[in-house]
Amino acid sequence: MDLACSRLHLAEAEEYGKCWDAIFGDTSFLDICHQDKIYFTLIGHIPRDDPATAELEDPYLTLVVSNDSDLDFSPTALDHLLASLRQPHDYKEEVFEVQFLSGIRLNIHHFLCSGRHDEILTVPDRTIYEYYKSGTVLTANASAITYNERWREDATCCDPIEKLDPCSYSVRMKIGGQERYVELRRLRNTRGAARVP
Repeated sequence: MDLACSRLHLAEAEEYGKCWDAIFGDTSFLDICHQDKIYFTLIGHIPRDDPATAELEDPYLTLVVSNDSDLDFSPTALDHLLASLRQPHDYKEEVFEVQFLSGIRLNIHHFLCSGRHDEILTVPDRTIYEYYKSGTVLTANASAITYNERWREDATCCDPIEKLDPCSYSVRMKIGGQERYVELRRLRNTRGAARVP
């Protein structure tokens, strides 16, 4: 079922900076990856100073990695990513999530796959938001922003969003000048260490 998509853009550079600053204390790792054509995108409730976000408890973000290089992340890449995140935080390996004191939860499943798969295990209903527009048209919303890509009309827009089943969505975005598709699939409750495909 295709859903109408409401585009949410971050039009001002100040808001762009706040989004990444809320999560990363040091962006040098992101900068190095960006030079190698590895792009990082956040999908979900982008932290902003607006009433809609202020009302949210426990904002949830999913990190999407678009890897246009021939490189894979080294075994120490996770350590570099975690070290670059704002401190303190708690990494919950079994659900691929980083929890921050601010209440933000960041899903890093796609990072652990080096961005080589288009399927992301996450919590889709915390990342994609459905509502009935005008009371009749089922509409899906998602905010997305790519690191080091300033806002423009077609930048990182989640459009369209297709509902694959009750717990999964396909999302099209423009990242690094190319159209990308990712599938957000329900992360099952797991016990013990999670396995990355």
